[in-house]
Amino acid sequence: MARSPGLPHPASVALTLGLALTLGPAAAHAQDGAPRPAWYTKRAERRSGVALGITPGFEVSGARAYPFTADAIGQPGLEQQAGTSAGAGGSFALMGALADYLNLGFWGYTGSGQSAAYRSSGAAFGFRAEVFPLYTLVPTLRDLGLIAQFGFGTARVERKDGTAPDGVVMQSYVGTGVFYEWRVASFLGGHLALGPSLEAGVAFAQSGQRLAFLLGPRVTFYGGP
Repeated sequence: MARSPGLPHPASVALTLGLALTLGPAAAHAQDGAPRPAWYTKRAERRSGVALGITPGFEVSGARAYPFTADAIGQPGLEQQAGTSAGAGGSFALMGALADYLNLGFWGYTGSGQSAAYRSSGAAFGFRAEVFPLYTLVPTLRDLGLIAQFGFGTARVERKDGTAPDGVVMQSYVGTGVFYEWRVASFLGGHLALGPSLEAGVAFAQSGQRLAFLLGPRVTFYGGP
């Protein structure tokens, strides 16, 4: 299916953001051997090294979609609308803690739910950034994080009685979220962090869209202190 006009490809967005966030600080502070500011050379206090995370939880979603053929889109009676569905889902992340205030890497997601007459499911993978915007401004909220996710997403909407063809979405995914984490244990040279998380994301294409909210505990292992 053709990409929607005017929308950048998710892979391009991910690559651009990744390069900017990873290389930007180094380029900005490595000029002619000049001394770097204290915040740049300061050792990590809260998070460093690899960051492996998982968030299982309860999901609420809404989805609508046409069958995944060009001649079906826009045809009366072929759009499947699941309404509000409830079920379970989860996301996982493989990132690097580049600083106390920034995790950067990759993520994946899957979830499903049911309404009275429909089932809907979704999956996605791509690029993920976690930022702790209040780390230096409000020390009591330094472990409050915000999520940005971009990538490729799919969704399916199907009638339980099988009387209509499944609706399918297969193209782009954009998501966001908020979480808080507490350090709960230290081991293997790193530590484990735990806290609540709320994520929201939408898979969208010309054939339809699926919006989902995932609420659950976020468990993350950091490879450094």
